[in-house]
Order: sequence, then C-alpha cells, then structure tokens
Amino acid sequence: MTYEILLTDSNSKYYEEVLKIRQDVLRTPLGLTLSQEDIEDDGNQHIIIALENEKVVGCLFVKIVSQDKVKFRQMAIAEKYQHQGIGKSIIHFAEDFCILNQHKKIELHARKTAIDFYQKQHFQLLGEVFYEVGISHIKMVKHIG
Repeated sequence: MTYEILLTDSNSKYYEEVLKIRQDVLRTPLGLTLSQEDIEDDGNQHIIIALENEKVVGCLFVKIVSQDKVKFRQMAIAEKYQHQGIGKSIIHFAEDFCILNQHKKIELHARKTAIDFYQKQHFQLLGEVFYEVGISHIKMVKHIG
C-alpha cells in the first residue's frame, strides 16, 4: 500500500472526508455525532492527513497552544487501514512539523485503547485517568526538538 502524508487545513478539498473519518472512527462507535461545537475550532488548527489514491484514510489535528506547546487531537485512521503503520507515519510527520516550527512539547488525550500506540511513539503518561466523550482517557506528553 502506498499513501501520501500531507499538511492541510479546514479549507481543503479533503476536509469533508476528514470529518467523515472522525465521525466513523471516533464518534459512531460511542453512539455520538460530531457537533458544531466539536468542529468550531478546526479552522485554527493544522490537519495532517494520509491519502491513498486521493482518498483520506487518516487524520490528526495539531493545535498550537503556545510557541513551545502543541496539542495533538482527533487522530483517526479509517478502520480498514488500521494496523498498517499509517498512524505512526502521521505522528512522525506531525513531530517533524513541530520541530521545524520550534515547538518543544506535545500533549494529547489518549483513549485507553490508544495508550500502547502512543507509548510506542515515546509519549509518556501524565496524571490520572479522566473521562471525555463518556470514555476514559489519559493525558500523555512528549518533549521534542
């Protein structure tokens, strides 16, 4: 399988596909629907996508919190493309983006099911389990640069 990793934004021709993947992977399994509130800040974030034949198969949002710190949000890989290294490639691309822009710290809220994935990418657990969208998460952090 060959895919391309790109940096884009909410004005992109790919944005509707990004929303569909977010809905299918992150909301539908929880019985939820992406709301206007869920997407209202998308225009202020960078979106990293994985494309296969011009079709979005994965995404990650990068929110700039400060010059030093960013937050990774809404990582989603379409179900039939999971466990093929796409998530890892997106994370590496996002980290390179952060290094190029001199951001030194990445934070994210990992679902319990994703903790192992992020630990393999050298993120560290920070704090206690908390609930977001009705399921348990834990804050994770990685220092880069």
